[in-house]
Amino acid sequence: MKAMSFDQLKADTGALAALRTMSVMSALAADKNFMDHFYLSGYEGLCVSLGHEDLTRSIISTAVPMEGELLVVGSDEHCAMWRGVCASLRIRVSAIDMGAEDIVAATETLLKVNPRITHILCTAQAEALTIKALTGLAHRMGKSVIVDCSAENMDMAEIEASGVDFAISAADCAETVSVIVARRSRLVMTEGNARRREHDIYTAWQESLACRTPRMKPMA
Repeated sequence: MKAMSFDQLKADTGALAALRTMSVMSALAADKNFMDHFYLSGYEGLCVSLGHEDLTRSIISTAVPMEGELLVVGSDEHCAMWRGVCASLRIRVSAIDMGAEDIVAATETLLKVNPRITHILCTAQAEALTIKALTGLAHRMGKSVIVDCSAENMDMAEIEASGVDFAISAADCAETVSVIVARRSRLVMTEGNARRREHDIYTAWQESLACRTPRMKPMA
């Protein structure tokens, strides 16, 4: 996997497609060249040369530690894909159907009886209040939340307000370009987790840091 700079994105997909892709990450950026200043939000943004399934494989492989377990919350075809990815990576997985009467309460019960769960994965099609409640619960219990925004984008204001730790979105302008938004404090904890180098988001992020210039503003 390779992180892509804004210039590379424009070269590979064209200016209009690049702008559409980068709009996923625009709301927290004070500068139009938001790839340069996005990190000031406390999140890191990466464009990577991956399609949706490979992107999902990479985020699960990188975020979930070797001894961890993923809880998937949903009821659509994405859940089947997520479980298949976990099986191929030999990562333990549990599931809660999105149709449950009280998803947050069901999640809390499962987290209490299964301490191996380290991450919760859901789609942005869940209601914003549900995502915020799941994230609040997860953080109180020392867990992280991943949101798959491929079917319905969340903008960065929603990601920040909900407290989401990782958000992934397959760009609508190119099948092999995707966006990853990750809370920096959670991203640094993923070092060494990836099962394969081609799934290693942490390493791609570290390599992308070399592209930052002396003009970058210092982090607060």
